[in-house]
Amino acid sequence: MLGQRFLGTYPQMEWVRMTGHEIPFQHAMLPTGNGTVEASPVLLAQSLNDRAMATLDIVRDGDGFRVTDHRCGLMGMKPVKVTGSAFAGFDRDEYTTLAERPDRLLFIYLDVFWRYASTNQMLGTNHAHYIPAEQVRDVVLHTFHALVSMSIQHLIYEMGKTCLTVFPR
Repeated sequence: MLGQRFLGTYPQMEWVRMTGHEIPFQHAMLPTGNGTVEASPVLLAQSLNDRAMATLDIVRDGDGFRVTDHRCGLMGMKPVKVTGSAFAGFDRDEYTTLAERPDRLLFIYLDVFWRYASTNQMLGTNHAHYIPAEQVRDVVLHTFHALVSMSIQHLIYEMGKTCLTVFPR
C-alpha cells in the first residue's frame, strides 16, 4: 500500500523499492531491591537479537501497480554452539594453516534471506503461503543444534537445504 501511494502521488517516479526492518523491543529487566529482577511493565529496551526484514520492488503497470521483485530475511542472527562442530575433512594446500579439529566451539554471524516462488504467493490475502520469519529462525537454529557440521560451508548448506525442504514455496 505504501509503495502504491508513493507511485500514485509522484508521477515522475517509475518504480520504488520499499524495505522494512523489524525493530524488536523487550521488557527491561530491573532489580526489585530484594535481590531479584523482574520485567518492567512500562519500560522497554530495544532487543539486540536478530530482526526480520522485507524488500519489495513496485512498478507502474498500466493504471495499476505490480511487484516485480522481493526479498525476505532475518538479519543479525548470532548463535553459538559449544560442541558438535568440527573443522575436518577439507582439502589442504600450502596456505592451510589450521589443524583439523573433531570438535570445536562455533560462533557465527548469520543473515538468512529467501524469496517466494511468486510474488502472488507472498502477497496472497489468505496467507496460505506466508512463511513467518520466526519459523525460518526455528528451522535454522534447529539445524545448527542437531547437525555435527564438518565446516561452516557444510553447516550453511544444510541450513539452506532444510529450509527449502520445510518451506518449498
